[in-house]
Amino acid sequence: MSISNRLIITILRATHWTLFSSSPVLCVDTTAYAEYGEETFPEESGDGVFALLELENSVQCVARSMVIISRLDIDINSPTCRLAFWGRIQHAYTSPIYATDDGMSELKIYKTKEREGVVERMNDPHTVIVKELFKKETDIDLFCNLEVVLSTGEKGRIEGSFGNSGKCKVYVPDGLGEGAVELLDKKKRKEGGERVMVRLEFKRFLFDKKKQMIQ
Repeated sequence: MSISNRLIITILRATHWTLFSSSPVLCVDTTAYAEYGEETFPEESGDGVFALLELENSVQCVARSMVIISRLDIDINSPTCRLAFWGRIQHAYTSPIYATDDGMSELKIYKTKEREGVVERMNDPHTVIVKELFKKETDIDLFCNLEVVLSTGEKGRIEGSFGNSGKCKVYVPDGLGEGAVELLDKKKRKEGGERVMVRLEFKRFLFDKKKQMIQ
């Protein structure tokens, strides 16, 4: 029996309060990536999902024991069911500094982040300047070498900042296609033609102190 502030449980039947991704196995694999879940998830999500619960006070718990989570904030006279979900304890964090020690970083729970910018101009057939993808105060060096996708289909990678206003330089290894070059023609842009959008998608782990980003 252990005393813990944080528990990982496998939710076998639930419709609310998922913390990270569904999994076909009933064990915690700390080497695998797990996607952060929203507040609800479909009932057909498979064999179960994992949830990381943070408690206000430490509790005594036994590994693999069953727990039932209730919503005590619901009026006792309400016809609404107060049972939220149930599951079995998979792991308990017993360190008094569980929130700051390295134990939590073993959980590869990530959130998918998305950003969108627009090509301001074409420097050459392999290089474009992108604006609105980052804020002025963003350290763009942290995003160097991450892949982006243009709305015209080309893939490129961020090479670094351009100036001091949040713009960045993107290199397109295979070169811009005819469609992109045509859209980025200075004359057509002045006439208010279609803009070439740039999309950046990456993963950021919840418990990574270094705040690294991967794709």
